[in-house]
Amino acid sequence: MAFRHRTSIRIAPGFRVNIGKRGVGLSAGTRKTPLSLHRRGQWESLNIPDAGVTYRERIAGETTRNAKAYPSLQLSTDIPDVARRIEQVRIRSVDGSIRVFDEHGQDLGEDGLQAAKSFAAESLRKALDTHMQGHSALLESFRSLHAQTPSPEQTATYLPTTFEEPAPEPPRLRKLGLIERFMSKKRGEVERQNFATLLLHREATKNWQSAKEEHEQFEAERKSAYRLCQQGDWSAITQVFEDVLEDIDWPTEGDIAVDTDELKRLFSIEVELPDIEQLPSEDVAAYKRGIGLSVKPFPQRKKQQRFCSYAHSMLFRLIGEAFTVHSDINTVLATAFKTEINDATGQADNVYLISVLVHRKQWTRLNFQNLDAVDPIIALGRFNIARSLTKMRTLIPISSEQISALGFQ
Repeated sequence: MAFRHRTSIRIAPGFRVNIGKRGVGLSAGTRKTPLSLHRRGQWESLNIPDAGVTYRERIAGETTRNAKAYPSLQLSTDIPDVARRIEQVRIRSVDGSIRVFDEHGQDLGEDGLQAAKSFAAESLRKALDTHMQGHSALLESFRSLHAQTPSPEQTATYLPTTFEEPAPEPPRLRKLGLIERFMSKKRGEVERQNFATLLLHREATKNWQSAKEEHEQFEAERKSAYRLCQQGDWSAITQVFEDVLEDIDWPTEGDIAVDTDELKRLFSIEVELPDIEQLPSEDVAAYKRGIGLSVKPFPQRKKQQRFCSYAHSMLFRLIGEAFTVHSDINTVLATAFKTEINDATGQADNVYLISVLVHRKQWTRLNFQNLDAVDPIIALGRFNIARSLTKMRTLIPISSEQISALGFQ
């Protein structure tokens, strides 16, 4: 009896909390890079959100060592109060703005920015350089998503994840001093404090044990899914595909719907593309003179081209990942759409842009050792594809009839 299964998968970029078969944990993506100089000089994990980089630097150091590290810092009463209050510097690629904030998140305005330029010029330049590197990596992540596509000769394999949260350390209890030993009131205070400490530790240990057991249960379910997948269980095949997608750092978020047909050995994928305005749409560069960020917006034609490239790169990657899940998958139908508000109804409609039907035998002809040289737009065009593409690589919506004409039904 043929088995048909449909499920939805949510993909997300950057730092995300995974609450599911892997337990609860954090994973880091391309769009949010650990980049921040802490107030005392050491590096700690922070992020580059969509709005820009957050870079921390304490302007008025407290030691001679800090002064040597940053020659521009003058440890004197000449440092204005606004400079001493600076805690964060935020840089935005969209408009090149630089804003400074105190430890409470209050914007210190133009006075704070000028103080940062005067008393932490070197640190600001480092922040700008780091931001530009992150922005370049972000642009590249949209273009080269397909480059990490595995060969169909590979097989998705269960890799256990460890529970890395350490057990709560034993509490440090107060010891009875000479006075506490002879004064019952003081002794009672110490005993009550120790009892409260033990209760907190007991609760923390209980929560840790519960989280550990939950993680182990999720891992057991993951392992079982991979075992059933290897046996040809198509429900498990979908679960493994979802598990595989969670290990990919997607540049944007979106929904993926999977529909399988065991009889036809068909794996159907529908992916929601982001709005074109969600993709990075500018180049950035540091000022040649002074401290600042120059922004050069992409023309509309280039934005359309980058959107087209990302759509094909994403479909290419999804097709490749599907073929590695199980050899029973003989055909993959991958479709990309975006949502738009219908002017006539006010409802959100799915607007289909690309649909491609790929057979495993065709897919194996690609050189997966040299995907950097592969243009996913040209590569997918070799297969049975429904799309409307201008010479300038702008995608035009396609109809459901064009998709049906692919002949997979």
